[in-house]
Amino acid sequence: MLGTLDDRWTRLLDADELVRTQERFKESPGTDTQDGLTLSRAKTPSGRRIVVLRLPRISANSPARVRAALAGADTFDELVIDLRGNLGGNFNSAVDIAGLFLARDDQIVSVRRRAGVSETFAAVEDGPFAEVPLRVLVDRNTASASEVLAAALQENGRAKLVGESTYGKGLVQTIAKLRDGSALEITIARYETPSGRNINRSGLKPDVLSDGCAAKLPDTSNKEAERGVQCALSSYTA
Repeated sequence: MLGTLDDRWTRLLDADELVRTQERFKESPGTDTQDGLTLSRAKTPSGRRIVVLRLPRISANSPARVRAALAGADTFDELVIDLRGNLGGNFNSAVDIAGLFLARDDQIVSVRRRAGVSETFAAVEDGPFAEVPLRVLVDRNTASASEVLAAALQENGRAKLVGESTYGKGLVQTIAKLRDGSALEITIARYETPSGRNINRSGLKPDVLSDGCAAKLPDTSNKEAERGVQCALSSYTA
């Protein structure tokens, strides 16, 4: 589970809180190229052919890897994107992945900075998979950049979210150390979903509730990919 979040622009941290916060910030170094992507196939009880794309982390090269994996996949009827346990990662990559599944000009996310200036990100073209039926698996540790991706697909009507409420990390933060060993946690921006919601601390609500599918962290084997397939299949009978 991630550390405690706060929605104030600036917060004083004592030395112990600083250590915990530094551990939390390790989740998204931004230069990481490892995402653990796997692709699995299955059939629903009604015979629909599904592909389950498990993405435990969003890295710098994830958009290209997602595009290549799906472009090389055999024919399928529906895609399930498994974001369970995905603590986040590269924000720009999350935006680019969302664009693969959206139509041109569909809004992805807005970023509101401290000065009140907002920047809106939208799909620049029709995505190559904009017509592919989608579902997205989420859980309590789906956070930050992965919530940006999930919210964009849900609120544009492209995907149902399956699982449990997400973590609710809608902030871009940094820390400034002070001489006495304490620090200031500074929020430099806030994410807002396409509908204008600030999901910090509240998270995203699933369209299909499934309490038994939360990922076990850390995800170090293909067992979670196998569990993702079973969770995806169970959602077709929920």
